[in-house]
Amino acid sequence: MAKVTADYVQAVWYRLSKGKPQPMSGVWRVAIEDTLDAALQRVSDRIAADDGLYPLLVNQYALVLTSGEVAINALVPVLLVSTASRKRWRVTMVADGVRFPLKYLPNRSDLDNPPPTQDYYFYTIFNNLLVVRDSTGAVPGEVNVEFFGSYAALISNPAFDGEVFDNLIDVGVAIIMESESLPEVIRQAEMTTAVAPGPAASA
Repeated sequence: MAKVTADYVQAVWYRLSKGKPQPMSGVWRVAIEDTLDAALQRVSDRIAADDGLYPLLVNQYALVLTSGEVAINALVPVLLVSTASRKRWRVTMVADGVRFPLKYLPNRSDLDNPPPTQDYYFYTIFNNLLVVRDSTGAVPGEVNVEFFGSYAALISNPAFDGEVFDNLIDVGVAIIMESESLPEVIRQAEMTTAVAPGPAASA
């Protein structure tokens, strides 16, 4: 069964509180829930960097270049762009029925003066855009691009059905421990037991 937010919250809470009630342990579930997105991002980056695990979170994106560019900051699922995840990228372009593997260049300026390798296309990432040029620096026409890359998983991802879920819990615990002020801030926010004043008693 796919994991849900409550599974994460309960597992992190129990690990930290050892089962003690929230007021006694000082570990508040609402604080833990607030760490989920950060924990998912951190674990996804770790998976992308792991030679054995990275296939768990690889997606194929179908993109269309317009004037040699296409945005990658709104892809679903969210594409990871960390240094480790970029090493997993595999980008190809299909033009006139021919598939061309794209070679990565680290700087935008490199595309204006690319290596003089005939029949090769090159790409870089600049301002959240995938930018492509040919070996002369010319802009290709409107063409399709296939992009294989690691992505940021949701808690419901099947990758978390196994031991990777334990890794997520480890990260969640670490984030809570790093945030010294967060539990207290959330605890104060959760103290909603104050009773609103009733109507004033008549004299």
